[in-house]
Amino acid sequence: MSNTIRINSTTSNGTGLSMSNQGTDCFFDLILNAVSGLTMTPNQKRLIEFLAEQKEINLNAPGNASFDIDEMPWNNETLKDDVEFMSEVISKAKDPSRWKDLGYEPNAEVVVPWLERFGEMIGEVSDKAL
Repeated sequence: MSNTIRINSTTSNGTGLSMSNQGTDCFFDLILNAVSGLTMTPNQKRLIEFLAEQKEINLNAPGNASFDIDEMPWNNETLKDDVEFMSEVISKAKDPSRWKDLGYEPNAEVVVPWLERFGEMIGEVSDKAL
């Protein structure tokens, strides 16, 4: 089974992000590791908690952690700042020097494109009111 992240329910197949269950765990590990030490607003904490919940779902029910970006707890009033925050998190998540805290070595050729695509999808919603 695999998990898919899309922008929304009308996103066509192939434009989202599809990962194996193990890949999904690694993806979330990278993002959650990247927020270590960052100062977050209450809404930014909710965004990260949403992603942490998806990781937990995948651990308990593999193949059920698919979601749409527009399901994340965005706030129209803070959307621009929250998108910038998520972009910073994704940038940190792509940094191999931060991976030593994970206890395993992710395959950069696989995970970096996933993180880049996730960032692109988040960027696509930044211009729209949710």
